[in-house]
Amino acid sequence: MVFFKRLFEKKDYEKKYNIKPQENQPQKVYGVLDVNMYDINKNMAQKIKEDDKSNQNEFNKTTDIKDKCFKIMGPDPFWGELLNEYMNSLNYSDDKKMELLTDLEKDQNITNEFSKYLINKNYDYSNAMEVNGKTAKEISEENPELTAIEVYIELIKNK
Repeated sequence: MVFFKRLFEKKDYEKKYNIKPQENQPQKVYGVLDVNMYDINKNMAQKIKEDDKSNQNEFNKTTDIKDKCFKIMGPDPFWGELLNEYMNSLNYSDDKKMELLTDLEKDQNITNEFSKYLINKNYDYSNAMEVNGKTAKEISEENPELTAIEVYIELIKNK
């Protein structure tokens, strides 16, 4: 019984600061929205309103990655969502993900083959693209440390 009491009672920091743990997560911030409304001498960043897109830059990279995924994969939302899920599964920084997507965007034919990989999770295709005598399967066998998107970017770079 004591266990459940401790589990569901307010934590010390909730009593002291009147916050919940989910409110203490990183927030999108950018400077002061209205200098007349806030005391800028306190030097505290204010939350951005969702509709205020003018001041957002690197603080909103996650949505930029999602938008870029949908842009690369075309009008069908299924493919954009599939690429977005794949990008979220990678353990890379947002800057690295944007760099990979920018490189992938350069060749639509290789992007189409990469979309087949996203569905089948293998490189075996009867009519696989060949660049300088190598296919994605051969590049992945030679470099097993590369992720799938990096394999296809290697094809684009060798073109």
